Amino acid sequence: MDASAPILSNPLPEFYDDLHAAFNRAWRLLELATKDRRSVFHTPSIATIAEDCTPEVRTVVLRAASQKDATLRFHTDRRSGKFQQASSNV
Repeated sequence: MDASAPILSNPLPEFYDDLHAAFNRAWRLLELATKDRRSVFHTPSIATIAEDCTPEVRTVVLRAASQKDATLRFHTDRRSGKFQQASSNV
């Protein structure tokens, strides 16, 4: 074995050089995360722009993901600044 060759403990995933397959895998992970609270995708961060044009980032709980509709759904309180900013950034 060549000492300078990198040793991979895990083989590369089958989608590592296939953008379409990677896209499908990402959506699958998001869809699974809606049911698995231990998934790192269960609590994504969303960014909005405040009235003073500064970015604000918040963590939300993912409730639904649909590759078919290209949508993510999460819940928040209508009275929160997060709701107001997200509504105006659509």
